[in-house]
Amino acid sequence: MDFPIYTVKDIQTGYSESQRLFCDRPCWLFFAIASITGTTAGKIVLRNGFDVDAEIINRVVCGYIRVTVVPFDPPLYFNRGLFVQFIGNIYGVTVQFLPEG
Repeated sequence: MDFPIYTVKDIQTGYSESQRLFCDRPCWLFFAIASITGTTAGKIVLRNGFDVDAEIINRVVCGYIRVTVVPFDPPLYFNRGLFVQFIGNIYGVTVQFLPEG
């Protein structure tokens, strides 16, 4: 798998206040930004596929600082799509990704 050649205009940004499918085809994930509700931690689970049963690629614990920013350098590759699952007190998540094709 070769790292893609891209321009900034090719990168897509998505935001959601509930778990969801962000990309329904292979893609590269560059950033995940998550915020929590209240003062208790939460977690986002980055899954390679279409739903909560898909393979886990990474887990991001969102602690007590309210906003967690995670840059992926190099970006994470999802060969089946990008689904973000919420666990605990997650308010919302923003992701920046590059779909293939």
